[in-house]
Amino acid sequence: MEPNRSFKTMNQLINILAEKHNVNFENQLVAERILTDHSYYTLINGYQEALINNSENEQLLNINLETLEALHVYESNISSVFLRAIVDIEQTLKFSIQYVVSQHFGINQDNYLNPNNYTESQNK
Repeated sequence: MEPNRSFKTMNQLINILAEKHNVNFENQLVAERILTDHSYYTLINGYQEALINNSENEQLLNINLETLEALHVYESNISSVFLRAIVDIEQTLKFSIQYVVSQHFGINQDNYLNPNNYTESQNK
């Protein structure tokens, strides 16, 4: 179970960023906008392991909040590109399988769903 966490205001989160995690930012308004647009925990916990200074005090290397935001946006964009490519590959594979099955068994559902058409003895 997760440790007992309480609600933190935007100002409290910004103070934790600066004091505990050694994250700096252009100004308070920019920090508020970034934390409004992106989850605090996504930005900090998502990159904390890669950016940890040392395991004893768990401070991030001196990094800018705007840089963390840019990393997150970049990672999200890459994920979107890969997802679209995977969907395209899946569609192509699906259409290819449909074509081959229809070619061998026809378009009648009873024929291509018949389990006897997919036994080893049929392939010999």
